[in-house]
Amino acid sequence: MRGNGNKNGATLADVAAAAGVSVSAVSKVILGGGGQTTKVGAAAAARIRAAAARLNYRPNSAARQLKTGKSRIIGAIIHAQAARVNYDRFSIIQRKLAPMGYAFMVGETDGSVEMIGRYLEKFCSWNVDVIISACHDVPGAAPRVRRLYAGARNVLFMGRPSFPAPAFVEPDTRDGILQVMAHLDGRGLRRIALDVMNQGYRTVKMRVAGYRDGLRRHGLPFDPRLMLDYQGDFLDLSATARRAAALRAQAVVASNDQRAVMLIKELRELGVQVPRDMLVTGFDNMDFSGYCQPALTTVDPGNEQIALRAAEMIATFLECKSFPASAVLPTRLIVRESA
Repeated sequence: MRGNGNKNGATLADVAAAAGVSVSAVSKVILGGGGQTTKVGAAAAARIRAAAARLNYRPNSAARQLKTGKSRIIGAIIHAQAARVNYDRFSIIQRKLAPMGYAFMVGETDGSVEMIGRYLEKFCSWNVDVIISACHDVPGAAPRVRRLYAGARNVLFMGRPSFPAPAFVEPDTRDGILQVMAHLDGRGLRRIALDVMNQGYRTVKMRVAGYRDGLRRHGLPFDPRLMLDYQGDFLDLSATARRAAALRAQAVVASNDQRAVMLIKELRELGVQVPRDMLVTGFDNMDFSGYCQPALTTVDPGNEQIALRAAEMIATFLECKSFPASAVLPTRLIVRESA
């Protein structure tokens, strides 16, 4: 990874990787950033300085002017293809913190460790007061992501990370899927399919866990063919629809509301009517879910409650220099026409 502002090409993330520490730790030692929340021991500081010298890292002029006081900036990192509901949560957080004089800066990543590191470097060099991470789950790269965030005490994670973290907030996704499965079982269905993407993601694992636990609880057999895993274009539901129809699935539990609505359209083009021939459920309870045809049965993860809790946690951190306890918030099934 190479950043701007350093003619030799080395970045804070490069120094962090070479020293085996977080970007925020390098920012603390080299730039004086990180505020009071980033602590670096003498041995780690020595490794950082040695790595910086070895890589011939030189901070740019803007970084040299960095102050250790409050920047009044909240930085947020998110995957560019994340469901819109995540951006809606950011919007609520921004509105809650704006009266406190805070600006909100969002960095969209491609989901790569390199891009995450790039934004962490930028936010650390700007001495942002809090970083909200909604992009820290990278299948196959957990150790690298862990090193990027290690020791950063001013990060609030939207979704529990796979490593120790100061604080996180998330919905109880597994229980949401369990509620869907109980509802579908109550309709007398036995062939229930799950729309699922890369199972390396923790949130996907939670969905799969809820699905399989639901099957067991209701005495339903597990058929691996009904795990409708997809690769490639997130918005291409044609293959998923064809598989669901060919397998004679009685219901499909879609990964979110957007995919559920698109799946209903693709099924209709195959001559499969929802809910007459097959039921479909979503997840997120987005604003359009009650207005499409048919109106979508979905799981409400409490989007506003999640955002408000995150804003409260950030406000507490800004006041006390530590986050309150992490939170897993309840979900609620919304039954409409599609299932």
